[in-house]
Amino acid sequence: MRPTIIPIDNINPDFCDLPQLMVFDTNFGQDNSKYKYHSEPKIMHQILEEWGFLDYLTNQNGGKLPLSECRFCKSSHETQERLLHKAQAAIARGDKPDGAV
Repeated sequence: MRPTIIPIDNINPDFCDLPQLMVFDTNFGQDNSKYKYHSEPKIMHQILEEWGFLDYLTNQNGGKLPLSECRFCKSSHETQERLLHKAQAAIARGDKPDGAV
């Protein structure tokens, strides 16, 4: 993922035209709270926070954090978890999981 530039029309003028890294910095010291994420892609929450949008969106949402994933993605993740647990239970019983070859 390549860095980008925060647009000049960003709602917070302090952030306009600044570089935006899409992965966590590789130069974190081990004492930094984000060290465990070094070189990992950033999640949308982190990027919104760095752009100065998170506080704005939270205020617009009545003080609650905005949703982090849409209903489709959330449902997809829940389905994946359910299928994983079902397969693990089948393996524990010595059965072949559904869809196994």
